[in-house]
Amino acid sequence: MSNILLNVNGIEVIYNHVILVLKGVSLQVPEGGVVALLGGNGAGKTTTLRAVSNLLAGQANPLLLVIDQFEEIFTYVAHGGDQAALERFISNLTDAAANGGESIRIVITLRADFVDRCLAFPALSRLLEEGQILLGK
Repeated sequence: MSNILLNVNGIEVIYNHVILVLKGVSLQVPEGGVVALLGGNGAGKTTTLRAVSNLLAGQANPLLLVIDQFEEIFTYVAHGGDQAALERFISNLTDAAANGGESIRIVITLRADFVDRCLAFPALSRLLEEGQILLGK
């Protein structure tokens, strides 16, 4: 079993002291792994990232790479963007996860309707299988 580099349990976020927007969200980022927060619009992906970032603020930690709205790399290509650039980006990301050891933690958010596009990249697919958290109903 790999080392757990980031472990957060039971995140709750309340807006304006009244509105509970997240309750009981937990996540672990293993060494050499990626965690993907999956969910529809408004499920709490970005709110979760903000909460985790606030918890880590001011701590001497390894690099935390947060990629919000990961699906936008696919919409970029769908609208005429460079497919080779997308492939290099995903290759670099998966290489960082596999070989970064304790020096990097990677958390991405991804709309659930884009998961299939990630499956076309075997290394990314394996990482997502090992570390995904579904938010929303």
